[in-house]
Amino acid sequence: MRNDNKTKSPKNDDTNAFTGTIQRVFNNISSAVSGIVNGFISNLRFSISLRISLIYIRLLLFSLIFIIFLYCIGFLVIMVPIIHREDQVLYSEIAMGISREEDIDNVVMPLRNVTKKEIVIFTQNNLIYTTVEDEKLYTVNRLHFDRTSRTLYYLNAINEDDIQITIIHSLNKYLSILSNIIKVILIIELLRIFSIIKKGRKINKKVLKPIMEMTEIAQRISVQNLSHRINVAGTKNELKDLAKTINDMMDRIETSYNNQKQFVSDASHELRTPIAVIQGYANLLNRWGKEDKEVLNESIIAIKNESNNMQELVEKLLYLARHDKKTLKLEKELFELKDLLNEMIRETKMIAKSHIIESEINCSPIIYGDKQSIKQGIRIFIDNALKYTEPGGKITIKCETENDGCLVSIIDTGIGISKKDLNKIFSRFYRADESRNNNKNGHGLGLSIAKLIVLAHNGKIKVKSKLGEGSVFTIYFDVENGTN
Repeated sequence: MRNDNKTKSPKNDDTNAFTGTIQRVFNNISSAVSGIVNGFISNLRFSISLRISLIYIRLLLFSLIFIIFLYCIGFLVIMVPIIHREDQVLYSEIAMGISREEDIDNVVMPLRNVTKKEIVIFTQNNLIYTTVEDEKLYTVNRLHFDRTSRTLYYLNAINEDDIQITIIHSLNKYLSILSNIIKVILIIELLRIFSIIKKGRKINKKVLKPIMEMTEIAQRISVQNLSHRINVAGTKNELKDLAKTINDMMDRIETSYNNQKQFVSDASHELRTPIAVIQGYANLLNRWGKEDKEVLNESIIAIKNESNNMQELVEKLLYLARHDKKTLKLEKELFELKDLLNEMIRETKMIAKSHIIESEINCSPIIYGDKQSIKQGIRIFIDNALKYTEPGGKITIKCETENDGCLVSIIDTGIGISKKDLNKIFSRFYRADESRNNNKNGHGLGLSIAKLIVLAHNGKIKVKSKLGEGSVFTIYFDVENGTN
């Protein structure tokens, strides 16, 4: 015990520093835990199941910290007012004893022994009595942690009627109660975490089973077995939609791959014939062409024809390749379709003198498109009609209006197309049986190119045909307003 006249003025802050300190501590802990967990997860590659479990754990840890924080705040809200009321009573008794000029030691010591609280008394900012030896305990404000005794003190200064009494509380008892409550909460929450992780693993396996099946099927898919598909039975909601989307994608990939294989195979087959012919005539020239002029002339003509045939095939293949790669450019402009058709009719009459060429041009539409490409497309239909119409047959080229467009029709009296072939004539390298049986030259690419040209100009194609009677190919083009 000390009784001296040292002048000490404690800082009297009316704000609740203790509550603020606790709040800052928990905020720092929460931020630190969140940063550690996020960094740990981002730096490692985990399975989806483990990531979901870690998310569960993180949420539970945050909820645990929040619950503990609420318990601490609740504890403070309850205990601090009780402490202040007790201190107010203690202050009144000490102040009454001082006012009666009783011996301070006789007044303070019984109260100290009963309340287990240390007491420091100031009058007019002069220290007149203290029950503690450590000067920090009556000079600090609100909170003080003694490292030697590992005790946290709370200082409550009451200043009335020129008498200031600082009552010093050891918070270890309250912290012990709070610690026991937190331990109970921790045990309960850890049991919850363990239970959720255990149940979550089962749920995750069930939920992620379709994804694992997708992974296994995707690993088995190769060029040799593109037909594998994901079993959508048992899947629900988004996973079912994902499985269907992947199956649809595989259908498109398989179709595209098969088309590519067929294209390469057909192109190789078409190139094999002219190459074989050229090699045959080259061998013939090597053996007899040097002395026999008839063999020499025959070989030169054959090689020239087959070279032209190969050039035509390569140009068609390049056209299709540019279209497939989206590098085919059309130079569109406004032009009068009637002039183009009349030009093509004159050209056809010059080269097809063995056929009857007729025309019915009843309109003069102006269309917007690539003039040369449209000419190439219509020329393919005309050449096709000439090829499959016997000499003396009739080819009619018509142009007429329909609504806001025009119709260009190529009508022939040729061999016609069977019903089974009608839906396949625009496929690449496809040739109907009738054309093969009649030994008609061609690669089966013309109509597919013509279709691409028409579609590139937002046009439509309609085909009517009857085996043995002829065919009608009708092309629809949009026209500029008021030009029909």
